[in-house]
Amino acid sequence: MNSTNGKQHLRRVSRRRLSPDQSLTEKWIVPNIEDMSEEDKKRYNSYASAIKDYISGCPVSYIKSAYKINISHLQSQIWRAIELDDDGIPFGFRALIPNLHVKKLRRTKDLPVGSEATCGDCAGAFKKLMDKEDLWGWLESRVLKLGPGPHPAKITALELQKELTKILTERGYLRTDYPFNTNRPAYSSIGRAIKQIKSNNFKEGVLAGSNEVAKTNFDVMSGKSKFFKGRRPFEEVECDEHKLHGIAGVNIIIDGVLKTIPTPRAVGIVIIDKFTGIPLGATVHLGIEASESALIAAIRSAIVDEPVMLPNGEPAPSFRASDYLPEVKGAVWDVMHLDNAKIHVSNAYFEAEKRLGCQTCFGPLRSWSARPNIESTFGNLVNQYFSATPSFTGAGSSHDGRSQPAQEAGNWYIDLPVLCKLFYSSLGAITLANSAGTLYERRIDVIQNYVHGPTRPILRRLPPPTANTPEIGTSIEYATVKRRSEQNPNFYINRNGKYTNQILAKRADLLGEKIIVHISPNVRTLSAFLRNGKPLGELIADGVWGGFDHTSELRKAIEKDKDKKFGHYGEKATVAQSFLEDLGRRVLNEAEKKKNGKVVDAGLKLARYMEAAKVPVLDIESKKYEEEKSKEQGNQKSSAIERARLARKALENMRRSRNE
Repeated sequence: MNSTNGKQHLRRVSRRRLSPDQSLTEKWIVPNIEDMSEEDKKRYNSYASAIKDYISGCPVSYIKSAYKINISHLQSQIWRAIELDDDGIPFGFRALIPNLHVKKLRRTKDLPVGSEATCGDCAGAFKKLMDKEDLWGWLESRVLKLGPGPHPAKITALELQKELTKILTERGYLRTDYPFNTNRPAYSSIGRAIKQIKSNNFKEGVLAGSNEVAKTNFDVMSGKSKFFKGRRPFEEVECDEHKLHGIAGVNIIIDGVLKTIPTPRAVGIVIIDKFTGIPLGATVHLGIEASESALIAAIRSAIVDEPVMLPNGEPAPSFRASDYLPEVKGAVWDVMHLDNAKIHVSNAYFEAEKRLGCQTCFGPLRSWSARPNIESTFGNLVNQYFSATPSFTGAGSSHDGRSQPAQEAGNWYIDLPVLCKLFYSSLGAITLANSAGTLYERRIDVIQNYVHGPTRPILRRLPPPTANTPEIGTSIEYATVKRRSEQNPNFYINRNGKYTNQILAKRADLLGEKIIVHISPNVRTLSAFLRNGKPLGELIADGVWGGFDHTSELRKAIEKDKDKKFGHYGEKATVAQSFLEDLGRRVLNEAEKKKNGKVVDAGLKLARYMEAAKVPVLDIESKKYEEEKSKEQGNQKSSAIERARLARKALENMRRSRNE
């Protein structure tokens, strides 16, 4: 195999684009390793297992942690294994035998005792020479353009190399003593030194400032974490966050009477293209701050070929570019720029971002351009439905006016579905007259100019989900298959509860093996896959958890509720409904104690729990109503008993009269 084909094969291996015949490791020729040492046997088995996992699609992070193997070396081993021998048969695992030991090359040279290592064949020669000749200050001043000018616009490694060789020649050094590669200066020691100086200067400038977000972003951009390595700042798409304070509510029917309890705060998140001002996606989240799941939901609504659904199951009004132009459905924008000044996301978001296939800047590094003017969205809500601005939380007691938004929300029955409908309707009414610098009469003109413009193309489509690239907002975990007992040989996985289905229950060959599990916000079911990507179907939770939709937050709340004594006296199918009813009664009691329609903090949790369980309206009965109902039922029961007693007495009297 020549060098060109070798590079192509390495590129295909790194992208895991192997043919079906090359991916069948079961048909590879296995060598005889009985005569090998125990250390070599162990190393061979480790490489063979790592190759199987890599080809089957396991994440690179898992292979690194499980086998402690360099990925580039593993890819080279796979390339050697798929190479054909003289008979046209792949070498297979035979190729591992001569390449089990990695040779670490190091520049060494025997020097006379007492001499300085300054020549190019010596390790660390460049650093030692710069230290000896005290040239670090000169190099730093040239790279950072310090001192009196004029300075060139760009200083290349080749120009600095010429200046350095001139200085060394004046000091009596020969060409053979130069401690860098004179043929490829960008890849030599001087090129690496230039990069290090620029990096240190940027780090010092960031750490000297007071922007804590920028300090965090430096760690992200410098590749300190494996999830963020190689990311660059862009300014194309921004996540704009706006708060809607005290204007959402939760509906509760108490004794047949509908009441709307205002919740403390609703956060609206909009993904906006900074070039056109077009809303690409949006979501409404009930909470104090925007959560990671809400941010992922907004991104998912921008790129997934599905209409945005309201909490009551109805489609939201049109507001996205794909709603007006089917040509952009499922398209992935080239980059995203997220402002994390108030939205803090974890590694789960970046796993979802990998699924997008686009690059992301984690927060503002330097400065932001003007945000799109979407304040009119929230102004429309205020002017049309509320008598005060939504910046008032309604939680204070210093002034009665602070409770007006919450009170108006209760008067207008603004629950979460209604709020979302108003929010998305206002997004669709945003004017885009000044966003692109020219006036457009119709919104569709802006989108078409964006799509067909030569400088702003849509790059690619969202790839279909696979075992290792799940849907947006879905995380991946590895779960071990277990057996219930010797008497019940069905198989399951444990993930805060047992999950199984008819397919997994019969797979005895998977006992003790790890399978891929997709965890979505609704933990009633989990999607399972083999490590080679073959699906195992939907796993359903055992017991009461498989009977209704719920999130991890709702499950933990039910398990921690002392009144339910969950797990001690058995699991009831109505445990979720009774839990929501008890919480609803507490919310109503708290709302009655507050005046002027002030918000209820517990209503926020109740609204999230109802949204997770897909309960649009909570219908409960008060304790007093239940007592009266039970008393009435008791009276009816006692009256029925009395009538039966009188009937029996009358029957006995009739029999006596006949006998007489």
